[in-house]
Amino acid sequence: MRPVITTVARKLTRPVKIREWEIPAGILVAPAIDMIHRREDLYPEPDSFKPERFLGKKPDPYTFFPFGGGTRRCIGMAFAQYEMKIVLATVLGRAKLALPRPGALAVELRAVIFAPEGGTRVVFQRRLVAPTAHVAAA
Repeated sequence: MRPVITTVARKLTRPVKIREWEIPAGILVAPAIDMIHRREDLYPEPDSFKPERFLGKKPDPYTFFPFGGGTRRCIGMAFAQYEMKIVLATVLGRAKLALPRPGALAVELRAVIFAPEGGTRVVFQRRLVAPTAHVAAA
């Protein structure tokens, strides 16, 4: 919902037609990632956190691209996603996390990325019993 970089500019090497617009070579184009991710026709209730939107299907690379797209996609994407899965599984298996106050967080620009203004406070509530993992026999 809040990509750290909101645009991924590319300079066209050849003319391109997008819908009714003819865009000549040499023009800089920059799709706005955060605006695409908030299109209601693509994501009903776009400002609601609904991770289940992505369950059971691979996100469309033309409508969900938090790491940019094409051949110049973020080189750290695979590692970031792998790391995120491990951290989330570890933390959420042991704790329940919440924001102390509901609502959107203010963001600030840090160099070339956006981040929560002043950091993010999180309420950490330890789970009494950790969920058990089921391992299939080989």
